[in-house]
Amino acid sequence: GKEASKKYVSAILPLLTQHVVSKDSRLRVAAILGLGVVAEHGGKLFSRGAATNVAKQLLAMLAEPDARYSVNIEASEAAVTALGKMLVHRGPALDAAAALPVWLSWLPLRYSEEPNKQALGCLCKLLEADANAVFGVDGGRFPLVLGAMAAAYESEAAGEAISGRMKSLVQQWAASNQATLQSGTAMLTEPHLREKVGRMATA
Repeated sequence: GKEASKKYVSAILPLLTQHVVSKDSRLRVAAILGLGVVAEHGGKLFSRGAATNVAKQLLAMLAEPDARYSVNIEASEAAVTALGKMLVHRGPALDAAAALPVWLSWLPLRYSEEPNKQALGCLCKLLEADANAVFGVDGGRFPLVLGAMAAAYESEAAGEAISGRMKSLVQQWAASNQATLQSGTAMLTEPHLREKVGRMATA
């Protein structure tokens, strides 16, 4: 809450940013997830400049060639979760055109169940608030969005609530612009993902 953020954010933020690069993987993951909590609850104490710098740091981590290696995957997936919270709660501080394609390319998360639900929840919030902003110019990111949603839909890791929200979104798109949905679905290379989008649209 607000009182807790006033009490702790100023003290903990330098500590979190320091340990994002820790060689201790557990400490690194905790620090990254902590930054996501600060993004969500830190209020004005987490300044726009600080948020911009943290977002750049997280994006740099995810762009590293070894980001998906087993030794780094937990920290990388924590970074995806934290970045999702920043996109939801600190959107104006981020360069969405740079952040969204990287973020979407990691969804759904493969190894971290609770962070996966949080990240997918962030995706749903962003789409529910302004889907066109997520899709980008001329809907260029629409296939990435559909692919992430289809891969997560009805999975145990996503859970019923998230799957329900995704299904509702796809049905809205089917009703408002069936042709765009069909063309986006056609761009998915894996048949089972196309099939799942079809079921989301008609279920």
